[in-house]
Amino acid sequence: LVWRLAIRLREGAGRTRPQRACSMSIDEAPPSVAVPERIGRFVVDRPLGRGGMSRTYRCTLEGMGGFRKLVLLKMLAPEHSRDDHFRRMFLDEAHLSAHLVHPNIAQVFEVGEELGVPWLAMEYVAGPDLARVSKRLRTQGGRHCGHAARLFADVCRGLDAAHRVRGGDGRRMGVVHRDVSLGNVVVSPEGVAKLIDFGIAWSRVKANTTDVGVLKGKLHYMAPEQLTETVDHRLDIY
Repeated sequence: LVWRLAIRLREGAGRTRPQRACSMSIDEAPPSVAVPERIGRFVVDRPLGRGGMSRTYRCTLEGMGGFRKLVLLKMLAPEHSRDDHFRRMFLDEAHLSAHLVHPNIAQVFEVGEELGVPWLAMEYVAGPDLARVSKRLRTQGGRHCGHAARLFADVCRGLDAAHRVRGGDGRRMGVVHRDVSLGNVVVSPEGVAKLIDFGIAWSRVKANTTDVGVLKGKLHYMAPEQLTETVDHRLDIY
């Protein structure tokens, strides 16, 4: 029954446009977004994207002696800033990301709060996500199997590191990304693929667990087992 339901959900998802993930690499400013000039110590250059739970901005961190560093700032959407559920999800991502240090995972440097709205300062990857790369290749041609294999090998390395990461007690944290998709992988100018957005990731140490009956992730990419209570690293591998 679960398998049949999964097939029907997949067929329905295939007839609709996949949900667009909020990516670090989107350089077009979304319309009708009020852009702050500063967020704490960061000067906002431009907005990058918006999702159901958060907003992202390209920012510059300025320091003494002319120091300047580009970062990506991810903020909880203001309309969710007083919602305890969304705040817990956002802070869970921050706590989890602090343990994820790997060349194929975009790094989180700092967490803070501005006027009651929490934010994450993250590694800025000045390149496209794989959804954009795939779309351009479909229209312009020129696919290269070797390049694709390299990018997906990078994704696998990042996932393997996340699945193996251990917490302060030395035990595996049991991290499952649950949203591995083309929109959640960005490619640096050097050609290195980096996994992003652990916003709905699961781990045994998260304070905020999935509500009963709530399905998280994108139907177009889900393993059938994700419709059940089975949550482990095999969902990401699928």
